[in-house]
Amino acid sequence: MIIIMKFTTRIYQTKIKFIPEKLIYIFLFVSIFSSCREEPPLIYFNLYSGSDSTYITNNIPTAQFRNSLMEDYTGVRCANCPDAHDAARNLANSHNGRMIILSMYPTDNLLTRPYTTIAGNQDFRMVQARDLLTVFGSDKNLPSIGLDRIVNSSKKKFLTNSVGDWSSVLDAQIGLTNSEKTSPLNINIVNELKPSNDSLKITCFITATSNVPDSVYLTLVMLEDSITNPQENSLGDVDTFYKHNNVARGFITSTYGTYLKTNFIVGRVYRKQITIPVYPNIWKLNNCKVLAFVHRAVNTNSNSEIWHSVTQKVK
Repeated sequence: MIIIMKFTTRIYQTKIKFIPEKLIYIFLFVSIFSSCREEPPLIYFNLYSGSDSTYITNNIPTAQFRNSLMEDYTGVRCANCPDAHDAARNLANSHNGRMIILSMYPTDNLLTRPYTTIAGNQDFRMVQARDLLTVFGSDKNLPSIGLDRIVNSSKKKFLTNSVGDWSSVLDAQIGLTNSEKTSPLNINIVNELKPSNDSLKITCFITATSNVPDSVYLTLVMLEDSITNPQENSLGDVDTFYKHNNVARGFITSTYGTYLKTNFIVGRVYRKQITIPVYPNIWKLNNCKVLAFVHRAVNTNSNSEIWHSVTQKVK
């Protein structure tokens, strides 16, 4: 079953039947009611411009070694999450950096609520994380960990609660147990930050190094590293100087990716170019990077696999 993304402009919507003579009372009610809700400052990438093109090249590049993507659904009020962050980083380092980490904070989860009483806190929650978590596993316990959107061979689930569940799976995905595996689709990202630092032109090239008969989707996400923000630790204390890494700041494409093409043949190149606004007053652009990954259509079956993922720094 294909998952269709539905855009909304707000997380919470309240329907009120307006009675003209009581407008003032309704206004007061809505104002008070809204003030009791926590809403994350969502980033919507209103694209300034974009263009797609595709062509065949006779200069077939060498296939890139495959990178796996670990999706870490995490929370700032989750005492076990810092240990999972460390375990994920260690797993990536032990595999020569060929595992990329995407940390996401789903809405509608008590463990992701920001510490609003602590100065300088940021709200990392995203509706996209909630929607993806609904597709691949409805477990509200965090952390929830997935790799390449495939089913864990021992747990028989897309998502488990331990990074350690994925170590042997990662070995097989990137080929450390045998010869190193390559990707059927190369990804190359070129980022051009405008001199004003208020927009970024992203050019992403997807090149087929072998035939891919499936429908191919591309997802682009903005990530940021080294964000100082409160985090509960394993002792139950709140570490106000905790450094968060690989944090999803916004989905540049739709939650479930943008469709490129069905049946890539060797030498097919797909170029996607997008110019987006960036937020230097919110993000530290020196710590930002664009994540790109190619995958099958997102659905509830076991064929949503991510073939390859790459990151490129913004500056």
